Amino acid sequence: MLEIFGVGNHSAAITPEEAEQLAGKPEALAERVYGLGNPKKAKELGNLVAQPDLAEDSRYMLAIAAEEWNEKGCNDCADQDDIVKVTKAINGGKIRLKERREWL
Repeated sequence: MLEIFGVGNHSAAITPEEAEQLAGKPEALAERVYGLGNPKKAKELGNLVAQPDLAEDSRYMLAIAAEEWNEKGCNDCADQDDIVKVTKAINGGKIRLKERREWL
């Protein structure tokens, strides 16, 4: 959890103490990372706020991902195989960069 959402890795900046409290509570973690527990990210995402469960609906997943990709200007970075810039644009940090490089 700290590797992905911890201080210096994500805008949620979860502390070790918070991680202990959030462990085993996926709904609370999601709220803390993407919802009102992280106002910056909640505002940034800004879509489906009234019905966040729709983001898990396969009818909307691709549209949400494509909108995020376009809004963040990822095409130019991807065309240059600049995985660091794409990762930072989407996640705000270098989360799981090693695995992303392997996939690329």
